[in-house]
Amino acid sequence: MNVRIWCLGMSAVLACLGACSNNDEVVMAKDEALREQESRNSQLQARLSDQESLRLVEERQRGELQSEIDRLRREREAGNSTAPLVQTPNNNQTPVERPVSTPAPSAPVASASTIKIDDPDIEVDERANGEVVLRMKGAKSLFNSGEADLSAQGKKLAGKVGDILKKYPDYKVSVEGHTDDTPLKRTADRWKDNTNLSIARALAVKNFLTETKGVAADRMHVVGYGEKRPLASGKTDAARAKNRRVEVVLHR
Repeated sequence: MNVRIWCLGMSAVLACLGACSNNDEVVMAKDEALREQESRNSQLQARLSDQESLRLVEERQRGELQSEIDRLRREREAGNSTAPLVQTPNNNQTPVERPVSTPAPSAPVASASTIKIDDPDIEVDERANGEVVLRMKGAKSLFNSGEADLSAQGKKLAGKVGDILKKYPDYKVSVEGHTDDTPLKRTADRWKDNTNLSIARALAVKNFLTETKGVAADRMHVVGYGEKRPLASGKTDAARAKNRRVEVVLHR
């Protein structure tokens, strides 16, 4: 009798264990499906964030391009209305007014060899297309981590760049922000990603140049590349420090 009861008890235990095993498999399958959905959701959010960042860049560039077009139109209209006049006689000795063109003064030409700057944190470079790059290195000293407000050191460096820009008034200026590949954490809710952060930092430099150094706002436009245009490859601290930068580019 005791043997029979024991056998019945063991059968119940085994059935229970089998049910528990089946439940564990179901839970594991659901966990795996949940992880897969969360991964897909993260990828979708990343793509949407990139699209939003590009849209912001394109909108800003379109606005700056329209401002440049308006400025050129105003200059053309002003030039047509203020050209100096001289009188020359025709065959009937009737004075005729004709505009006189005045030669434009020779403007200084910017190049990496002619621009001298006395600060190791500002590098002068020249691209193959002739654009001159004033590279403010070490964005860690320009901005606090994850922030877009210029530090005291950042203002000092931007001020020196502004002094250079004023020597070359005929050049347009691109202010370009760059970050390393470290994902945002503390300020991710504010900037969404590194592209938006790089745009905000470039905009901070542009505003400082306009408000403090008197560089005309319509000379400049802003762009942020995030981590997409690194100078150095690799995951080392040295490589990432080199990639964190703001570049001020002079071009015709």
